[in-house]
Amino acid sequence: MIIARGMYYENLEDALEWQRDLAVRLWKAEGHLEPPIMESLVVAGYRLVGGDDFRVPRLLSIFFWTLGGVGLFLLMKGLVGEIGAAVGLAYYYVLPFPLIASRSFQPDPLMTALIIWSWWGAFTWVKKDTWLNAVVAGLLGGLAILVKAQALFFVLPVFLMAILVDRKFKRILLDPQVWAMVTLLILPFLVYYLYGMVAGSLQGQLTIFTNLLTNSFITCAGKILSIERWGLYSF
Repeated sequence: MIIARGMYYENLEDALEWQRDLAVRLWKAEGHLEPPIMESLVVAGYRLVGGDDFRVPRLLSIFFWTLGGVGLFLLMKGLVGEIGAAVGLAYYYVLPFPLIASRSFQPDPLMTALIIWSWWGAFTWVKKDTWLNAVVAGLLGGLAILVKAQALFFVLPVFLMAILVDRKFKRILLDPQVWAMVTLLILPFLVYYLYGMVAGSLQGQLTIFTNLLTNSFITCAGKILSIERWGLYSF
């Protein structure tokens, strides 16, 4: 919440000078790789309620976790029916991590919601491959990756499976909807990152970003291999 507080106090007219300077200095000292989307929403909430109320970021976290549950229900309803979707939704809502994460301020609730909705978008496109469904799926996946780059490891495999279902390699290469989805997946984060490098706001962050993605890949691969070792991973 340091970033959100600094963004809020930077343009707060009735703030004391030392408060503004301290809040902005702490904000600028924070390293960041992702765009401050959640922080901007919190600042809008602060302005709406007239102060930096801690309940604002908590309510936003709860809202996005709930929104992710709606997407999960719709996705599972199309896969296993309403009863299975209700069971899956109940399990999603009582997991320990959402209960804890909804009380903290991180981009993870928004990222999780967008990941789930991107899965729904990919599933919808598989059922009916219209241009609208392709654009919606690509935008949702691209926004998830923009919010937090690690979403790539959850979005990309699902989209690859969606593209490969009932499609020959030649058809995939010649399908403009596939290329549109792939472009929308990578374009938002690519534009943001290139702009940050040119503007200087992300200078010196390249090594951190590369190490972050590498460690995330190693962690995901290690979990898959450990599951395979116990014979629980199958298609």
